Amino acid sequence: MNDNIVLRWNTALLQAVRATSGKPPVVARHVAMVHTAIYDAWAHYDKVATGVYTRIRRVPAPQHLEKNITRAVSYAAYRVLCDLFPGQTALFDGLMCTLGYNTQVSGRYDEQNPAQAADLTPEQIGNTVAFNLLVSRRQDNSNQAGNYEPLDKDYQPVNAPQPARVKDINHWQPLLLDKKTGAVQQFLYPHWGWVTPFVFKPGRDLNEVQLPVKYPREQVIRPDEDEDTLTNAEKLQAKTFEINCQNILDLSRGLNDSTKAIAEYWADGPGSETPPGHWCLLARNVSLRDCMDTADNVKMFFALGNALLDAGIACWRLKVENDYCRPVSAIHTLFEGNEKVFWGGPYLGNVCQPAETWRSYLATPPFAEFPSGHSTFSSAAASILRLYTGSNFFGMETTVPAGSSKVEPGLTPSSDITLEWQGFSDAAEQAGYSRLVGGIHFSNANEEGQKLGNKLAALVWGKVQQYWNGVIVADNDDSDC
Repeated sequence: MNDNIVLRWNTALLQAVRATSGKPPVVARHVAMVHTAIYDAWAHYDKVATGVYTRIRRVPAPQHLEKNITRAVSYAAYRVLCDLFPGQTALFDGLMCTLGYNTQVSGRYDEQNPAQAADLTPEQIGNTVAFNLLVSRRQDNSNQAGNYEPLDKDYQPVNAPQPARVKDINHWQPLLLDKKTGAVQQFLYPHWGWVTPFVFKPGRDLNEVQLPVKYPREQVIRPDEDEDTLTNAEKLQAKTFEINCQNILDLSRGLNDSTKAIAEYWADGPGSETPPGHWCLLARNVSLRDCMDTADNVKMFFALGNALLDAGIACWRLKVENDYCRPVSAIHTLFEGNEKVFWGGPYLGNVCQPAETWRSYLATPPFAEFPSGHSTFSSAAASILRLYTGSNFFGMETTVPAGSSKVEPGLTPSSDITLEWQGFSDAAEQAGYSRLVGGIHFSNANEEGQKLGNKLAALVWGKVQQYWNGVIVADNDDSDC
């Protein structure tokens, strides 16, 4: 079962993601594309399944052999991966060679080649579904051909980058990356909320999201200023905003080996498989745990990939539309001049210093705060795994070795830390919590991200079942704006 073809191609995908330092929403698209191509190829050999990007020509039952399915899904995955990662073709060629497949076989079936289903080869099936998917996805607003850069420059941050003072405390401020060069953050993929989704519809799916509390003014009202200019409702807003910021400082002050290990384990930063890829690894554990066959892996990763795709799109839509401040700029601005106790930086422990010197345990990402991407991706993935297996039971654990911290190497943790998750939901909740103790999200962003991910997973789950049961129901809900 370790040689399951779906897992082997997923492993190759994650190797390419690490090698190219892919970013979370793009990686989610990668996972969805590769595993949808695998699904469409597999569907040709199923009795009832319907394709997503290809009208299935169902091959006769005598040809429903594992060797044919393996070959067809391999060609599908290979073609899509080579398109997504043109610099990693040697990796994919190597896997095809190991499998004994000729990458030069490029024939497809289409209107110009109306072959009968009984005459189709696995190579033709794999090549065709990959081609159809790639043609469709080239028009999905992601701008893959332009390295995923936004097609327009409509987004402009309200606040000038550090070290400038914030103009509006409620909005995202780009951080200074390098004092010598003056390099500053650029908002990552501000167009991503408008990429073509699987089932996500903003008007329907975002209507219950509880937006974060904003400070009632663009500028902070200081205690020595005329607070009577605030209404009672505005004073409540200001107090809630202050409590949210103080909660982050309290978590910073309370950092210990356990919370630091949680923050770093789930960080999934540059050079990693990122949060969507991390959940692929966890899904792989579930597959091996439950001895899943090819059909199970095809369907589970098909559902998982498209839930991750929509989670990234929905999350980024809210990030851009709300453009909410990160804790670092909010705390520096709100508590400026006030001494606070917090973690002082690597190897320093807690310090009592002016609030404007506070730093988060994890590096603050280059995009707005609300909602948490980790929370949205994780809850969507955990829900799919729960729905597919029919149980919330996960039963997994991992050990964070002593001294393995990237923030405080050699010191943290002082001894091995074991992280364990009885349920899928436990893992998702810990992933979201990791961003709070990491100092880069407020609690509302975690809570609403979790809710959104769960909601999207339920919608995706309903749709994928229609595909693999061969009964596509027309969606008359046009609330897509």
